[in-house]
Amino acid sequence: MFDFSLVPYWPWALAVAGVVGFAVSLLVHLIQKAGSIDTVLGVIEATVYAILGALGGLLGGLFFSDLLAPGFLAFIAFVLAAMCAAGIVVGFVHGTANVGLKLVGVIAYVAIAVLFVICGILIWDAERGPAYVGWFSAFLAINGAAMGILFAIYRSAHRAVGWLLVFVNGSWGALGSLTGMLMHVGTWAFFSADSAAPTPGAAKVLENSDRKFFHCWQNGIRILPNYFFSQGPVMTAWTSHGMWHEAVHVMQHYVFGPIMLISYVCWAAIMGLIGAIVGLIKGNGIVHGAFAWAYVNNPWEVWEYNSAWGSSSPTPRKVSNDVVKPGKSATDMIFDNKLAWPLTALWIFLWLVGFLLLLVFSG
Repeated sequence: MFDFSLVPYWPWALAVAGVVGFAVSLLVHLIQKAGSIDTVLGVIEATVYAILGALGGLLGGLFFSDLLAPGFLAFIAFVLAAMCAAGIVVGFVHGTANVGLKLVGVIAYVAIAVLFVICGILIWDAERGPAYVGWFSAFLAINGAAMGILFAIYRSAHRAVGWLLVFVNGSWGALGSLTGMLMHVGTWAFFSADSAAPTPGAAKVLENSDRKFFHCWQNGIRILPNYFFSQGPVMTAWTSHGMWHEAVHVMQHYVFGPIMLISYVCWAAIMGLIGAIVGLIKGNGIVHGAFAWAYVNNPWEVWEYNSAWGSSSPTPRKVSNDVVKPGKSATDMIFDNKLAWPLTALWIFLWLVGFLLLLVFSG
């Protein structure tokens, strides 16, 4: 499974990642006119993180290319392309940047989406040979190195654990890191860094969020304007409570890797459809029903909402007031915790069992 002969370029990949991390970090520190000690420490951190992220990506490429069928990985690539399209829509609707910068974002997202589509087409019927493994591993290595460099530049992780987190982001957490990189792109392009930007403010790192185990944008890409949002190790949250709320998802990303994201989407797709039908029958409406069953009852959200990080008590689970009809309650169709917690445990357990069976029988 971890046959480095399939990626004979690996020493060069790690060397290039280190050089890029060194150069990018040095340039950023020079632009910021940072002190000499901060510059030296920052450059070392970025260099090490880039190498570890790339190494994680190479190992992740060897692991997942051996475990998963090319057709499935191609499907994931197409889904990521669709996320780019969704990012354009969400960016224009909620973004605070000027039109010119938003157009740059459109170009960036389109270019990335085209890359994902091309990759998906090329690997759809590919054989699991050296070429396929080599290119796939190189792609994940680039992603891992990039996230590692950004973790260093933005001082996202505590130095005691940062080295481990960037390796996990490149390997086991590669899928979450890819979607997290899409969040970075959307935030850079569609949200203004100006301090005069509309509430919740500038697209900058949230105050007191650095040196934790994630990157937190104060104002950035998100699906709903009043809801915090996270993908992999990257989040948008404008309060301390929101930051620690999303930090639960980040921990889920580190521990469960692609299982978390894929099972989240599967639940949302299936239960969202069922919930829409139930909502229509009960008179709450399609949107209310889909919101309740796809999101609020989602096992990963049940876990998050019932966690009290950053707060003295868990956050109540309810449907957004924006979609609740007069005479209806925001808690309609929300599973009570007596039902929600067993469903959460069962859902995650079944996915873990499925993954273990895949590991056993894939070889």
